[in-house]
Amino acid sequence: WLITDNSVALLHHDGLRLFINDTVVDARGGVQTSRLLHLTNLHGGLVMAAATAVVAAPMIAAAWRAPHRLGEPSADFCGVAAPCSYDTVRDAEHLALLDQLGARRVLVRAAVWERQRLPQLARWCAQVHELTGNPVVVAVLQNRASVCVPRQWCADLAQIFTALGPHAEAFQLPHAPNRTKWGCFHLGEALDLLAQAERVRQDFPGVRLAGPAVIDFEPAPLARMLFNRRRFTCDIGTSLLYVDRRGAPENTQCGLFDLA
Repeated sequence: WLITDNSVALLHHDGLRLFINDTVVDARGGVQTSRLLHLTNLHGGLVMAAATAVVAAPMIAAAWRAPHRLGEPSADFCGVAAPCSYDTVRDAEHLALLDQLGARRVLVRAAVWERQRLPQLARWCAQVHELTGNPVVVAVLQNRASVCVPRQWCADLAQIFTALGPHAEAFQLPHAPNRTKWGCFHLGEALDLLAQAERVRQDFPGVRLAGPAVIDFEPAPLARMLFNRRRFTCDIGTSLLYVDRRGAPENTQCGLFDLA
């Protein structure tokens, strides 16, 4: 498979409706699947996210006012992401740096489009597990094909759970569902990915799911991913932040909280 990320092929207006033509192709350029995604799905998703945020606001405010205390040492609480380089020499260097850093919690990425490299990634996870004494957290990266071809998404998850499960504490997915670059055009599609992951993990009793991995602390998408009627359970709650967009850690995010 050669999957085109964010494969928006055609945008046109027919006088009444606006469509996106979403296409997935194989290595020979042949069309495998094509569908029209009505933009009302996007608008409806935004309305649903906003409504969910309004309804959940009192519960979020109550939880925010409750006292919070860090109950574990910072060495166990703080971790580092350590990608597999798929090169034995560089991986050995990275392991030495992890050992020097004293990292105990490590996150490793597993991209669905790199499925052929799973054996190497499994070896990396085993090495990190042995070094730190703790299983890794695996961040599963999806693309547009994961949304458009559910059978492939489920097959990818089964392979990832099988290969990395012995060395993984949890599998975080979907990745940044509120960013279209990772394949989800609206949150309903991200919820579909989680529901399908829930069905797949029924065959893997030891697998724990972490999510919803909304990025940049956006309140409305986060509330929508947490409060819904979909049939899945996240064993661990996760949120992503690549950079502090407001400068110093003491500066507030969304006017409410800081990272200090």
